[in-house]
This record gives sequence, structure tokens and C-alpha cells, in this order.
Amino acid sequence: MNEEMQQILPWAALACLGAYLGFEINRRRDKLRKVFNTFDKDESKIAEALEALIHSGQIRPYVPE
Repeated sequence: MNEEMQQILPWAALACLGAYLGFEINRRRDKLRKVFNTFDKDESKIAEALEALIHSGQIRPYVPE
């Protein structure tokens, strides 16, 4: 019985770790969606206008250094 427990315990720990990682990734993804998927009609028009300015070369996209 002790040998069986030694074989099962690492797999159980890996399963718990995998479940936690999956939960955490899903939680963070949902949080990011709530933050970045908040564009309404007016904000999407502004975003489209900014994209057009970038493509025309009038402004450059922000690139952190």
C-alpha cells in the first residue's frame, strides 16, 4: 500500500497543479477581456481613426523602450 501511495501522490499533485494553472489562466484571461473589451460605438470610431492615422504615417505607434 505504501508503494502505491508513493506512485499516486506525485500524479495527484500534478493534477492539482494543472487544475490550478488552468483556473488561474482562465481567471486572468477573463479579467483582461473585461478591461480591454469595453469599447462602445464612439470609442471604436476613435480607435479606427487612430489606426488610419498610423497607416497614413501622420502618427507613429507607441513603442516602449
